[in-house]
Amino acid sequence: MDESTWRLAGYVIEEAIGAGADARVWRARVRRSGDPVAVKLLPVHGREQLDAARAEAALLTGLDHPHLVHLHEVVPCARGLALVLDLADGGTLAELLRARGRLAPGEVITAIAPIGAALAYAHTAGVVHGDVSAANILFTRAGLPLLADLGVARLTGDDTSPARSTPAYVDPAVAAGGVPSPASDVFMLAAVTLHALTGQPAWPGESAAAAYAAAARGDLGDVTARLDVAGVSGAVADVVARGLVIDPAGRPTAAEFALDLRHAAEPVA
Repeated sequence: MDESTWRLAGYVIEEAIGAGADARVWRARVRRSGDPVAVKLLPVHGREQLDAARAEAALLTGLDHPHLVHLHEVVPCARGLALVLDLADGGTLAELLRARGRLAPGEVITAIAPIGAALAYAHTAGVVHGDVSAANILFTRAGLPLLADLGVARLTGDDTSPARSTPAYVDPAVAAGGVPSPASDVFMLAAVTLHALTGQPAWPGESAAAAYAAAARGDLGDVTARLDVAGVSGAVADVVARGLVIDPAGRPTAAEFALDLRHAAEPVA
């Protein structure tokens, strides 16, 4: 996309700050106030999809939690849907893990327990994330963790497709063809926690297809042993193992996972 011609009414687009498989993100400012925001552009095709996205936006813009990237408004434009979001410019958990390999248990609690609380809030509103991943956990410059991309699948009318789940963390039930659920979000958050503690994703693979195939088989191996090798044991290991139970009915809720993780060890900034 030619950034010099990219315009959005009411906003000043400044620079591209991220890109995914089907979306790009820009740093921007509200034209009237100068407040910094992020603008994510999603491709949307057809009037029916656009109308559905507008209906979903009414729900998603009403969600407000201190650890959610807030969706301020959805602006239809010639290129699709522009999502105006909180700007979280402190990097992502995925970037942090690439730089450091893995984190100490106390750091993981600080970064991930609040995300579990945000998921619990979303679930009470009937919203499933569907793609909880290290790349979707962002930080503000002060280090506050925020969950991004909540409801994006709903906005684009793709909330029944498992293809949006990041292969490294996908729930086996979803990899096998099921629809993402609150229990899937819990599994993915536990899988991100496992990655952060051990430096290795739940479903390693040379390709997305290989990771999905491993997830569909549902063989995580001995999770406790994987954590023990990384020097993680006790209450923290127990919480992660419960979140990674293959049977969705055996997993804790997001609220339970968040609370148990918070109290499993001392948080570290």
